[in-house]
Parts: sequence; structure tokens; C-alpha cells
Amino acid sequence: MDQVKAGLVAQAFARTGPFFPTDDRCLSISIAIMMAMLDRGIPATLVIGVRTAPFSAHCWVQLDALLVNDDLETARSFSPILAV
Repeated sequence: MDQVKAGLVAQAFARTGPFFPTDDRCLSISIAIMMAMLDRGIPATLVIGVRTAPFSAHCWVQLDALLVNDDLETARSFSPILAV
């Protein structure tokens, strides 16, 4: 049931994409999704990851092994350094 709720939250935020033209919004969107999920009692995790060559940082929300607002290929290219 939490996965269904998480999917609905992610879809709602995905529909706002055209209103935010930059690609550098993973932190703000992930925090907003995380807060929306927690408000609904969904035990999600905010994950922050980095890669070194070239340096880049990225974040996403997970519900257990389910990536809520990212795809596995993108998340896999980052090493998680913090999960809250």
C-alpha cells in the first residue's frame, strides 16, 4: 500500500516538471516529495549520493528498494553518502 501511495506522490510532483525549467532541482524536489510522503505516513528515505570523476552530487527518495523520483540507471552512478 505504501508503494501505491508513494507512486501517487511521485506522479503529482512529476506533473510539476514543466513549471521548473532547470535540471538542478533534485534536492528541492526530493525534500518536497519526502515531506509529502512523511505527511501521509509513508516511511521514505532521502538519499544523497556523489561521484568523483567528474565530481557531481545528486539526491533521490526511496521507499525500501523502490526509487520514487529517479531511475535506477541514474541513481546507480552515484555512491550514497547520506540517507535520512
